[in-house]
Amino acid sequence: MSLLAASHTPDVRPLMLAGVLLAAAIPFTFSRCEVRLGRRINSPSLIADATEFRAHVLSSGLVFAALAGQMLGWPLDRPVAMAIVLWIVYAGWNTLKDAMRVLLDASLDADTLNLVRRLITGHPEVTQVNSLTGRNSGGYRFIETEIALRVSELMPAHQIASAIEEEIRAEIPFVERVLVVHTEPTSREVLRVIAPLADDHMTVAETFGTAARFGFYDIRAADG
Repeated sequence: MSLLAASHTPDVRPLMLAGVLLAAAIPFTFSRCEVRLGRRINSPSLIADATEFRAHVLSSGLVFAALAGQMLGWPLDRPVAMAIVLWIVYAGWNTLKDAMRVLLDASLDADTLNLVRRLITGHPEVTQVNSLTGRNSGGYRFIETEIALRVSELMPAHQIASAIEEEIRAEIPFVERVLVVHTEPTSREVLRVIAPLADDHMTVAETFGTAARFGFYDIRAADG
C-alpha cells in the first residue's frame, strides 16, 4: 500500500531521528546478547529470536535513512518501503528454513561430518569407515558410524571404539551421543609373503643385500 498511496511530505524533526536511533539501539544490543547466549548453549530458538530482533534493527535503520533523506530533500519513502518488504521476506525465509532443519532432524553440515571422519581415520587401527551419519535435534547432535578395524579380538575393538567416541565428544561441541554401531575385524583372504632369493631363484638369500631378486608368494588364508 505504501508504494501505491499518494505521496505525503512529513515534517521531520531531529527529535524524530533520535527516537528512531533509540528504537534501533535497544533491540540491537539485546539481539547481540541473545545470539551470543544462543550460540554458547546451541539453542536454535534463541538464535531465531535474535534474528527477528535484528530484522527490527535493519527496518529502523531504513526508516532513519528515509527520514534523514526527507530532511535533505531526498524523497526515499517508496524505495525504503520496498527494501523493508524484501528484507522481511529474506529474514522470514531464513528463519523458517533453520526452524525446519531443527524440526526435521536435519543432517549435520558437511564440515562437521568431515571433521568426524578425520578423527576416526586418525586412529591407525581403523581400516575403513563403512558409513557415517549425523543429525541435529534441537540443540544436540547425534552421530553414528560403522567402521572396520585392524584387530581380531573383541576387547581391543571396544577400546578403540570408546577412544573414538571420547575424541569426537572432546572436539565437537553439543554432541549428545556417539554410537559406533558396528565394529568388525578386517579379515584377509590372502597373505602376501616376500622373500629375498639367490641366483637359482629357489634358495633364500642370506641377506637382503645379496639377493638376486625377490619372490612374492600369495598364501590363501583358508587352506594355506
